[in-house]
Amino acid sequence: MECHFVAILLLVVSVFTDGSDTNKRFDIAFRNFLKDHGYRGGAVAAMKQGRLIHTKGYGVDEEGHQIEDTTLFPASSASKSITAVAILTLVQDGTLDLKSKVFGHAGILHMLKPLTKNSPDPRLHDITVDHLLHHSAGWDLNKGPLYDPMLNEVYIKRGNDVPDIKKIMDSESPVSYFDTIRYVMSQKLYFTPGTRTVYSNLGYTILGRIIEEVSDTSYEDYVKRHVIKPCGMWHTRIGRWGKNGVLKLDNHSSRMSNSLSHQLAFSIYEALHPDIIDSTLGWYTTVFDMMRFIKCINPKNGRGILLEEYKWHLSSREPAAPVQHSENWFGAGFRANTKGVLWQDGDPHADDMILFHHSVTSEMPDSWIFFLKGRGLKHLKHASHELMELMETGGIYNDFIRDMSDMQQLGHDGENVMIKFAVDEHHLDAFVNAFKREHYDIRWISAYSLNRHRTHFTIIAEEVSSSTSKDFVLEHGLSEKKLFSRKLELESDGYNMTFLQNYKSASHDFTYVFLAIFRKHGYAQTTQMKFGIHHYPRPYDKLLGLYTEKAFFPTVQSYIKHNYEGKISFIFVKEIRPQKIRFKTYHGLSEKKLGKVVKMNARFGRKLTYIDASTAEKTSSFSVVFSTEQPAVWLFKLGLTKDEVTRLILDKQADGLMPNRIVAYTNKQKQLKFALYLEKRKN
Repeated sequence: MECHFVAILLLVVSVFTDGSDTNKRFDIAFRNFLKDHGYRGGAVAAMKQGRLIHTKGYGVDEEGHQIEDTTLFPASSASKSITAVAILTLVQDGTLDLKSKVFGHAGILHMLKPLTKNSPDPRLHDITVDHLLHHSAGWDLNKGPLYDPMLNEVYIKRGNDVPDIKKIMDSESPVSYFDTIRYVMSQKLYFTPGTRTVYSNLGYTILGRIIEEVSDTSYEDYVKRHVIKPCGMWHTRIGRWGKNGVLKLDNHSSRMSNSLSHQLAFSIYEALHPDIIDSTLGWYTTVFDMMRFIKCINPKNGRGILLEEYKWHLSSREPAAPVQHSENWFGAGFRANTKGVLWQDGDPHADDMILFHHSVTSEMPDSWIFFLKGRGLKHLKHASHELMELMETGGIYNDFIRDMSDMQQLGHDGENVMIKFAVDEHHLDAFVNAFKREHYDIRWISAYSLNRHRTHFTIIAEEVSSSTSKDFVLEHGLSEKKLFSRKLELESDGYNMTFLQNYKSASHDFTYVFLAIFRKHGYAQTTQMKFGIHHYPRPYDKLLGLYTEKAFFPTVQSYIKHNYEGKISFIFVKEIRPQKIRFKTYHGLSEKKLGKVVKMNARFGRKLTYIDASTAEKTSSFSVVFSTEQPAVWLFKLGLTKDEVTRLILDKQADGLMPNRIVAYTNKQKQLKFALYLEKRKN
C-alpha cells in the first residue's frame, strides 16, 4: 500500500561493503607482509582520534574459510588486557585495593589452601593484586619442572616430564583452576614477588578468581557487565564453540625455543577448555571490538570506563629496580614503554596478534589491531608500525557504523539513519552502547522470535548531535515486578519511560517479558503519562475511551496473544497542544486485515505512529495506531523479505522517504517477513 508524493531529493543509501580501496598502498603492503612471513591470513583495523578508518580481512583460516573483518579471533593475551581493566573498575568503585594480599589468612583468596599443610615458600603470602597485574608474583613459565601450570594437561598428553597435577590433585579433566592454583601454592616461588617480571598465564587466571570473590558473581558475568557491555563490544564472548560443546580450536606450527613452555607444536586453543583459561586467554573477539575497547579506555571525548586516576595503572611500572631502568615493561594488562605506547601481543602458544595504542601526535593512526593466522614473527610491533605508516587517515568515513548496520540512509538535510535487522538479545546491551558511543539514538526497536530458537531485535537508529541528544537507558528481559521497580528507580534520576514492548524471550524460556526505554527528561514538565500492562482487549478499549476524553493519546500499544487470548500493554500521553490529536487504534489484526486497515486510514489522512506484531499459535497478530499528528507523506508495505526491505528503501530514496518503523513477523507459511513503514515529514 502506498501513499506518497514524488519529490526531488538527493539521498545516499549505503548497503555496506568493504571500503578498503581508499588504502591501496597499505593493502598491497599487508598482503606482501602476510606472504613474506608465512601467515595464511588475518584481519586488521586502524583508528584515528576515535574514528575507525580501516578494517579488512585477508586470506583464509585453518579450515579454508575466507577471513572477513567480522571474523571472530581468539583475543589471546588481549584477554589479560580485558581482565586488567575489569580489576581496575573494582579498584575505582572502592571494592578492591591493589595492595591487598591474595593468599593466606588475610588474603582475598584465603579459602584456597596449598596441597601441603604448610606452604613451603612463605613469600607466597606477600603476593598482592598489583603483583599479579604486572606479572611479578614470583612464577617463571620458562623454568621446570612445572613450566606453565595452565598447560600441564597438554604437557602430560605429549609425554613431557612434568608433574601430573591432575593425578596429584585427584582431579577430573579438565583440571579446575582451583586445583591448579592449590598445587602451585605448594611449590617454591622462582623469585621474590615484585623483584622481577615474567609473563604469567597463571597470574591472570588468579585475577579472574579475585574478580569472582570480590564481586560475588562469575568472572564472565562481571566482565560483561562492567567492560564488554559499557564499551559496546557486542561481538566479544568467552570461547568459540563447535560441535558437542567443544571449543573450536586452531592448529598451527609453533614458535620454538629451548624452553619446554615454547616447544608445543600447536596452538594453546587446541587442548584447553575456555572455562579454564577465561581470564587469561579465553575471550574471542573481532577487530571492531578491540578498537572499541581501546576507544573505551582512551576516549577522545567524554568519559571512558576508567577515570584518569585509575587508567594510569595500565602503563604503570612495577617498582622493581630492574624494570625501573628498562625502556619497556609490563604494565597492568598491557606492555608499555617510555614513549607513551601501550600494546599487547599474543601468547607464545597462540597465533600472532598485536594491539597497539600511542598518544603521539602524528599523521598515522593512533590505534590498531592485527589478528593473524600463524605465528613466528619476533618483531611484530615494529613491523605493524611500519605498515601503519602507509595508512591514509583522512576522510570522514567511520567503519564502526558499518559494523553496526545492514544499511544506512543519508538525506541532504543531514538526517542519517541506519538499520540492523537482527541483534541477538544476548548482545543487545552492548550493541546499544556501541551506537550510543557513535552518537546514534534509537528511532525504533522491535523484538521477534523465529521457530522458538532465539530472540532478535530489529533496530532503526538515527545520528544525533551531542548538543541535541538526550541520554536514554534501555532495559530488556524485565518481569512485571522488575519493570515497575526500574521505572521508579529511573524516575528518581529524571528518566521517563517513553517506550514499552511486551515480547517472548528465548533467554527466559520463551516467557513474555518487557523491553522499556527510559529517556532523561523524556517528557516536558507539563506532560502527563499513564501506562499499564497485560490488559485484556475489551477492558483496554474502555480505558482508552476514558483517557481519550481527557485528551490522552496512545504512543505505545504492545500486543501479545497468549493461550488464544490477547493482552495489551500501553503508554498514554497527554501534552499541551493547540489542537487535539485524532487517532485510531486496532489490535489483534491478521496480516490481511492489517492491509485493509492501512488503506482505509490513508484515505482519511492519518499516518501510522505505532505497530507491533505478536506471533503465537502459528499465526501473527498486529497492533497499530494511526493519528493525524504531524501529517506526512508515507508508504507501508507488508510481507517483505530482508532483501526486499533493502530494495524498497533504495527505490524510494528519490521521494525522500526514510525508514521509520519496521517489525518482523512470521506468515502462514512460517516464513520470516517484515512490515516496513517509510515516512517523509512535511515542512
